[in-house]
Amino acid sequence: MASDDTPSTTTIAPSPTTTIAPKPTTTAAPPPTTTAAPAPTTTAAPPPTTTAAPAPTTTAGPPPTTTVAPTPTTTLAPSATTTTAAPSATTTAAPSATTTAAPSATTTAAPGVTTTAASRPTVDSFTGAPKEEDNADHLPDSLQIEAGKTVVLSWQVSNAPDGVELTDPAQSDPQKLDASTSSTEVTPQKEAQDYSLVALSGEQRSEAKTVHVSTHAEGHVYSPHAAVLPPGQPPQVNYFRAVAQGGDAAKASESLTAAPGATVTLAWEVEGDVGKLEIDNDVGDVTSKTATDGDTSGEGTIDVKLPDTGDSLKYTLTITPEDKSQSAVQATVQVTLGGDGWFEVTVSGGEGKKMSVYHEGQLVRSDVALDDKGHARVDGLPAADSYEIEVPECTLALSDEAQAPDGDSVA
Repeated sequence: MASDDTPSTTTIAPSPTTTIAPKPTTTAAPPPTTTAAPAPTTTAAPPPTTTAAPAPTTTAGPPPTTTVAPTPTTTLAPSATTTTAAPSATTTAAPSATTTAAPSATTTAAPGVTTTAASRPTVDSFTGAPKEEDNADHLPDSLQIEAGKTVVLSWQVSNAPDGVELTDPAQSDPQKLDASTSSTEVTPQKEAQDYSLVALSGEQRSEAKTVHVSTHAEGHVYSPHAAVLPPGQPPQVNYFRAVAQGGDAAKASESLTAAPGATVTLAWEVEGDVGKLEIDNDVGDVTSKTATDGDTSGEGTIDVKLPDTGDSLKYTLTITPEDKSQSAVQATVQVTLGGDGWFEVTVSGGEGKKMSVYHEGQLVRSDVALDDKGHARVDGLPAADSYEIEVPECTLALSDEAQAPDGDSVA
């Protein structure tokens, strides 16, 4: 039997072991991969007549691939559960759609059609002349010849491959002449006839040109035909001048200095269709004093006495045209009355003769009478240092009293 003082043994049952079940591992499903559908290809319609260079092709490269590194693995004590993160999903962007513009269409215009119109035939010239020289000055398209004489008709044409057609009053039908012919001879049969010429090219005919021929009996004297100016030719003044009485109008000018009360000559030349000619300052109508030279020109002169007082006087020549729709035409001349110039002169051999006085080449006094000693005094001249005189068939000899206004000697 055991002693009562022996210690008793107690065995503690081990605590139950509890094992924590590991937490379930959750792995995220990778997000779905999205691939963008390629953008539709758009082709612009080609604009008309425009060629656009093709747009460059651009291809977007895929963006770089990013891979998330896996989270490091951690192992816990037995109670701990090791969790491993699933690797992040790799997302790869689908490559951008490539858009290529279709090249624009090239439009080439067809070359224009060139149309050349056929040139019409023309008669460039058509003239006539006596075959035998008659020393008359004939117009090329109007002749006056002796009856029975031959006339040569000549012409020049353009674009007339089929020649010309000549109408001769002496022939019943027009005469056709080929393109190589440029003249022909005719003998007028009437007192007056017209020859006409037309150039030909197939069915085309030019406008006609005409040559007129008149005839006269042998031995009769006729002047050649004259050119007739068109009606309504505007009048004009070729010149209107004043000159000392009896002076040459060709040496006159539009101004003159003369003594008060002196007589001067007004001279003019006009042309055109003049209805009436007048000069003011009591001169009046001078139409009848205009000698005509042909139908449309003429010249005339008239002597007028200057006033005894005053400084200057202006004369105006006025032309009234025949055509009432045209304007009057005027020209003027200035006459200065008096002057301080004077001189005395004795001309050897000039006894009883007439003397003319000039100033700067212009006649300022004419018909100055020299006395029986060939002496004269002339007053009322333009102030000047010198004058020129003219006495037919005489020699000039100046007297000691010959002076200009300032006392200088007269040349």
